[in-house]
Amino acid sequence: TGVTTLKEDVSMTKPIAEISHSGTSLTIKSSGFVDVENVRFTGADIGINGVNDLIKLANTGVSIVTNGKFDVGPTSASRKFTVIASSGDTSISGTLGVTGLSALSDATVSGTLGVSGATAMSSASLSSTLTVNGLATLKDGLTLEKDTTSMLHTGNTGLQISSTTGFVEVESVRFTNLQLGVGATPIITLSTSGIGVTGTLQTSGLSTLASLKVDGTTNLAGATVTGTTGMAVATVSSTLAVTGVTTLK
Repeated sequence: TGVTTLKEDVSMTKPIAEISHSGTSLTIKSSGFVDVENVRFTGADIGINGVNDLIKLANTGVSIVTNGKFDVGPTSASRKFTVIASSGDTSISGTLGVTGLSALSDATVSGTLGVSGATAMSSASLSSTLTVNGLATLKDGLTLEKDTTSMLHTGNTGLQISSTTGFVEVESVRFTNLQLGVGATPIITLSTSGIGVTGTLQTSGLSTLASLKVDGTTNLAGATVTGTTGMAVATVSSTLAVTGVTTLK
């Protein structure tokens, strides 16, 4: 009923033996370490002979201490999770399921990356095609580094490039709704009934106009008119050739 002190080893010769305890708890401890098969327990550390602290247990968690690799799997052929201690490189052969926030300073994806929710990346490098089946929202600019680049639309209806509150610029031409201009100055206004030009309209070659309305002064180096032309004021610096009836009021 008291403490039993053994000064030698205990040897059990029964083929299948056990140490059974029927009380509240059983503690096996040593002033040094306790070996169970080839696993060594030293305080809260678990290791092997020569390396006592491969695994460190604490109230806050578990620490794995290794100079080589951390493998999960019964055999080297079936291991699906490997961490290289010297570099921190991690290899996962199966599916990685993450329900919370994941912070990646750098990521390389050689296969398919399937994302069903919002994803925030400070930097990403893709060696192949990026396919997005849903709406893609970019909070910053888009830079294309290829020498000759195109934006190709393969749908059946059309491609629309628009700005909800501002303008769209192509090279130095600014598009604002139905107006085309340079900078903040609108030059051409489009409508279903025609085109309006603000400023001087210059043509270096032949211009064929079905109708022409000039509200101000018009300077013509030469003009051939086959229809009715109404001008408030017209100045002709060269020959005015009239082949039909001319009515001057």
